[in-house]
Amino acid sequence: MSKGSVRKLAVPPISMNEEPQEKEKAICGQCSAEFEKRRRNQKFCSDACRKNAHQKRDGKENPRNSLMSPSKRRENELFFDTNRRIAEDIYTRPPCERFDYVAGMIEAARSGHGKLRALLMNKLLLFPDYDMRGLFHRNCPAAYLTTSQIASVFCGLAWKAEQSVVTIYI
Repeated sequence: MSKGSVRKLAVPPISMNEEPQEKEKAICGQCSAEFEKRRRNQKFCSDACRKNAHQKRDGKENPRNSLMSPSKRRENELFFDTNRRIAEDIYTRPPCERFDYVAGMIEAARSGHGKLRALLMNKLLLFPDYDMRGLFHRNCPAAYLTTSQIASVFCGLAWKAEQSVVTIYI
């Protein structure tokens, strides 16, 4: 535009005499709450619902699992390697030291060590498929337990807790 030219507005200004139009109501596509649209094409009641819907849709199109995601594959490898290392640490100790070691491990999980807690409560490690030999110390499911199973047995012995109650203690 040249200096001094006037720009024409595409939408005529609203006069003071006109009443404002009622906003259109809609149902949120994520949480099903009713809301007033701020734009004609608005589908969600808030930014949080819009982002959650996108993440849910993106998760279906691009699943974050070990098969599809190298970063998730690496994360899972580290998780299960940690299980094997802790099991090795337990089984290489003399039997008289194992009880105290497991007690310390459970206490650390209870006091806020999130990764250790996730390891001890992992369902795949608590109820393993015995054909997945890599979950066990020395790849031997017949002779060894997973770290989660060791912690579960410890809770049963130390607190005389049933299997269903053990996860509450950890």
